[in-house]
Amino acid sequence: MNKLAMLGCAALFAANAFCDVTITGVSSRQRWPWNNLVDVDFTINGNAGDPYSIDISATCNSGATTLTAKTFASEPVAAAGAQSRVVWDLGADYPDLKADDFIVTVTATPLKDSTPVYMVVDISEGAGATSYPVRYTTTAPTTVAGELNPCKTTELWLRRIKAGTVKMGGGSACDVSAGYKTHTVTLTDDFYIGIFPITYAQYQNIGQTVATSRSLMHFTNETCSATRPLDSVTFPCLRDSAYLCPQDPSIHDSRSILGRLRARTGLDFDLPTEWQWEYAIRAGKFVGGNGDRYSGATYRMRKTPSSTYEYYSQERMWNTQYGTTYVDAGRPNDWGIYLVYGNVWEWCINLGMTITQNESYTDPLGNAADGSNPNRVTKGCSQTWGNLGDYSGAYVSSGTRIGMNTANVDETVSWKSSTAYYQGLGARIILQIRK
Repeated sequence: MNKLAMLGCAALFAANAFCDVTITGVSSRQRWPWNNLVDVDFTINGNAGDPYSIDISATCNSGATTLTAKTFASEPVAAAGAQSRVVWDLGADYPDLKADDFIVTVTATPLKDSTPVYMVVDISEGAGATSYPVRYTTTAPTTVAGELNPCKTTELWLRRIKAGTVKMGGGSACDVSAGYKTHTVTLTDDFYIGIFPITYAQYQNIGQTVATSRSLMHFTNETCSATRPLDSVTFPCLRDSAYLCPQDPSIHDSRSILGRLRARTGLDFDLPTEWQWEYAIRAGKFVGGNGDRYSGATYRMRKTPSSTYEYYSQERMWNTQYGTTYVDAGRPNDWGIYLVYGNVWEWCINLGMTITQNESYTDPLGNAADGSNPNRVTKGCSQTWGNLGDYSGAYVSSGTRIGMNTANVDETVSWKSSTAYYQGLGARIILQIRK
């Protein structure tokens, strides 16, 4: 058992040119009986409510040993103006540590768009688990394309996205509710979003199996499909069949994926609104028009050995010959989000609504969900299973959206007739941080 005696503490603030902030009242205490956790309390004296990223380090053994916190049992983010606590999972970072002196240093830096803060949900106990532990870290996961790394099989990794304002839309004519004009959106709450869409392996560990009532699931070989994005998933399977969200955030089916996650973590995980999705996928940037693609790059995918189609994602679109690639193929965007274009369309929580050109919106929720219009927005620009020639580069855009009918699982994309298009549906989850 680790032996820690908290004999002292120190506080340090990283210099910041924009504000004069100090940290006071720093104290640290190990949990007893020892369960690997250390409570670190402090107060950031600055503009009340401003968020800061917290780094914790420590020395022990008369200063000869230096420790750096990488794993946390609470979010390593704190607001100025009130006493805060960050819980360090010291046992996870240093399982063999023994010390009889321990001096903690707290560093606070303003939370920025680029600050890497990850939430990790441990689903390794599988479908029979009664709870899923949640931890936090500032270190990105290890991802090797196609390998069964924990971050895409036995864990769910979400990255914190800082609230802000960005121009959106300007996508193709592949829209719901009469078009998706260029507009400006302000999100007032930070949120966590999955760095990958849900994979087959994660889907099974949460409590579902590949063999479902949907006969259209494509990658049924568990070995090959484990780290591929889940496809052909219905809205009721993810959440429930009620149409009262997002205005009513309740989940009425505890057997659904999100129902199980909520019950086993105590956290209100959900699907993103299309604006949260697009904000994260754009990484806070607007390039403009149909060319608004990651880094302005040209994407290409080979249809046959003798022909190519331009503007298709390097992460690969859906195709009857090639299928979809692994969730960590290609590069992430500037905020560490993978598969920003291509592969599966991703379910959003909201119904479509008509956007006014150059209008500004704050925390939009879409049309009122009264059951009269069951078409929910999906994003991600999957090529699905149609003819590649149906698509132009305009569709591989963060501004592209389509509507899907959640009432009838055999309904298809609103502007297509083939049931095969339902195969391209997946999802990634979020957790909104409400003030």
